[in-house]
Parts: sequence; C-alpha cells; structure tokens
Amino acid sequence: MDAKREYKRLRQLGWPARDAWRSAKVAERFAQLEDAGLVRLRTDVDLDPATVLDFDGTPRERQAVAKRADAVGVWGLVAEARCPHCESWHVVDSCWGFVGEDYLDSGYDSDLMRAAIDAVDDGTRRAA
Repeated sequence: MDAKREYKRLRQLGWPARDAWRSAKVAERFAQLEDAGLVRLRTDVDLDPATVLDFDGTPRERQAVAKRADAVGVWGLVAEARCPHCESWHVVDSCWGFVGEDYLDSGYDSDLMRAAIDAVDDGTRRAA
C-alpha cells in the first residue's frame, strides 16, 4: 500500500487533508504488518441488526435503511493482532452496526487498524 496513492484516493472522496494523510499512513503500516501475519481486520455478522434503526430519521429513511440492511446484512468490523508469545489471534477492538460495506472509508476502519498496530507495537515493546 502506497500512502501517497491512498491519500489522493481519500481526498477525492472528500476527506480533509489531515485526516486523509493520517489514515493513509495507518493503512500503509497496517498493510506491512498484515503481510507479516501480525494484524488483520475481519467482518462478522451483527447479532443485533436492529441497532441500525436506532437513529433519528423519518419513517421513510428508517424504512430505506431497514430494506438495505435486509438485502446486504449488518456487520461488525473486528481488529485483531497476533500474540507474539502464543501465536493466537486476539481481538483488540471492534465496531458494529455497519450496513453492507459501509465500514469502508468510514474512518472507523482506520481507527481499528490503528488499534491493531498499537497492540502489535505494545507487544513488541513488552517482549524486548
């Protein structure tokens, strides 16, 4: 992952420059650690999909979200890091209630990547 290319992509999506650069650097570092088998993001079915309807919207808006959620599902995004000692995966953070792939470029994905990176860095420092 090239941070400059990711930055440009996020800017084209309308992200503010500072946020786009921060997210691009996180994505670049995450890709390096992912290639090394140390971090991962995974999706999981949200067992309480009704939470996506917990917002102040018009009946029409709520109906549209419910219809879309029924069609593409409601998901959670889970950040995991591999333990340097036991080699098993550990959940470091998660966020739930995404309809379909709405987590992509949401900012939450970057936050979860950062949490996984921090977990690996903390484990490396403790092991040293």
